Amino acid sequence: MFNPTAAAQRSFSQAVLLGLTSGGYVPTMSDDADDAPLPSYFDAETYITASIVFRMPRPKSHYTASDPSRPLKKTAPQLPLGRVDIDNLVKFVLDSLNNLLFVDDRQVVRIDASKIYCGEAGGDGGVDVVLEAVEQSNVLENVSEMWKRASEGNPEGNPNVDEKECCDEDDEDDFDPNPTTGARLTEKCVPIKKTK
Repeated sequence: MFNPTAAAQRSFSQAVLLGLTSGGYVPTMSDDADDAPLPSYFDAETYITASIVFRMPRPKSHYTASDPSRPLKKTAPQLPLGRVDIDNLVKFVLDSLNNLLFVDDRQVVRIDASKIYCGEAGGDGGVDVVLEAVEQSNVLENVSEMWKRASEGNPEGNPNVDEKECCDEDDEDDFDPNPTTGARLTEKCVPIKKTK
């Protein structure tokens, strides 16, 4: 299958490998898909959670006089809404770490990702990745808590949630916050943002 980011993924993988070898971990990498599974930091039976922060470079237009050595304009946004989708960034990173930190990114069962502007003026940006082994029960508890908050009509006091659009008490019989029972997400209450 054609992968338009294959060269960039190899470059990212090599940068990660350089950072890892200073800590004593020396995995082997291969571009041949027919090779046997390679040793990875997380074995194939490990469930993984990934926390990723993408630090995007600020455009020059965010600075007074379009000069990164100058202060930010008062109108400069705090978070990037640029052309790069966060899901594409996550996919790039996880695909790059296949056969390096884990056998396959299918092992990742939970992702927490954020896209922010780089803190340094004129900075090139970067990415911070934290991978952790996790037990199935921990992930299922988190999912159950998320569904419970959603079914309460106004999760975490979010002012953008229209309580009328969420489940009411009559729907309690249809709502099972325990994901081990096989309840489908489509049966759950989903907070809906108010539109003006």
